[in-house]
Amino acid sequence: MQTKQDLRSSETEPKAHSWFSNPLDWSHIDRLILLAGMVFLVPLFFGGVLALTLLLAPEWLNSRVAIPMFALHTGYLTIILMFVLIALKKRRSISTWPLFEDVIIYSYVAVVFIQSWLSGTHYTTGMLLLMVGAYMTSALADIRKVLRAYIVVVVIFAIFGVAEASGRFTYAPIFAKSPYNADGSPVWGWFAIHVTQVSALLVITYVGIMATKRWVERENLFREMSTIDGLTRLTNRRSFIERSQSEFARARRVPISGISCIMIDIDHFKKINDTLGHH
Repeated sequence: MQTKQDLRSSETEPKAHSWFSNPLDWSHIDRLILLAGMVFLVPLFFGGVLALTLLLAPEWLNSRVAIPMFALHTGYLTIILMFVLIALKKRRSISTWPLFEDVIIYSYVAVVFIQSWLSGTHYTTGMLLLMVGAYMTSALADIRKVLRAYIVVVVIFAIFGVAEASGRFTYAPIFAKSPYNADGSPVWGWFAIHVTQVSALLVITYVGIMATKRWVERENLFREMSTIDGLTRLTNRRSFIERSQSEFARARRVPISGISCIMIDIDHFKKINDTLGHH
C-alpha cells in the first residue's frame, strides 16, 4: 500500500518520455524546455541580423540604438540558455518550474515589443510574433499566465498608440535610413530579413498546429471515455444525464415539444451475456 509520502513523490517526480513523442504527454518542465527552445530563436535571429548589419552595412543603422539593442538580445539569449541548462538538470528531480515559465512568457513579450517598436514594426511583424507566441504558449504553458500576458500586451499597445499620436517619439529610431525605396518596396536586405522571419514562423506554427491536433485528439478521447462504456460501447449514465438536461432545456425553449422516455428491461440478461457474449 502506498503511503501519503509515496503518493506526493509520485506526483512530483518526472516521467520518462521520448523527445519525439506528443509534447502534451511531457512533464511541465519539459514542455517549458521545448517552448524556451523556440523562444531562443527570437534573440538568435534578431541579434544575428543586427550583428551582420552593423558589420556589413552600418550606414543603415543608428549605432546609438542598434548597439544597445544588440547587447539586449545577447543578454536575453544568455539568460534563456542559462535557464534551459538549469531546467535540463532540474528535470531529473522535479516536474514543474513556475519561475522558468514566467521568464519565458514575460521576457518574450518585452523583447518583441522593444525590438518591433525600435524598428517600427510593432503593428505588423511585432503583432505577428506576439500572436504566434501566444498560440504556442497556450498549448504548452499555463493558460492563466498567457491571459495575464495578453492583458499586458493590450495595455502596452494602447500606450504605444497614445505615445505615437503625441508626436514626441521618433518613429523606427533604430534606422539611420529608411529600409523602403521611394516606391514603397523594401530594400533587398530588409526584404530578406522578412522572408527569413516568415519561414521560421511557419515552422514554429507547424509545431503549434501539431500540438493542437494532439490536444484535440486527446480531448475527443477523454470525451469518449467519459460518455461511452468501454466494454459494451454503449452510452453510460453520464451521457444519459447530459442528454436529458439538453432535452429538458429544449422543451423549455419550445413549449409545444414534449419529452418521452422509454425504458426497456431484458429478463435474464446475464445469461445472454454468458451464452452469446457481450456483443
